[in-house]
Amino acid sequence: MLDLICQRTDDIFGSQIDSEKVLFDAKTGDSFGLSVTGTAIWDHLAKPITMETLCQKLVSEFEVDLDQCYREVSAYIALLEEKDLVIIRPQD
Repeated sequence: MLDLICQRTDDIFGSQIDSEKVLFDAKTGDSFGLSVTGTAIWDHLAKPITMETLCQKLVSEFEVDLDQCYREVSAYIALLEEKDLVIIRPQD
């Protein structure tokens, strides 16, 4: 799964409030609040990025080891995918 490409979908709008972000899904009308870590992940998903690169970036920004980061980010990305907030695809 480290080589999968992740990117946020185009129809989600975000607004920064202090160090957190609030997302709004224009299709469904749903809104989502992101923590500081969730905001960092969301910001990195602006352009296609592999899970491996995403986790390497997060390890440099937060106090977390690579294995724990991978486990937690994988679960978080899966949750975002369930809500149609991100697209996950294999590398070309």
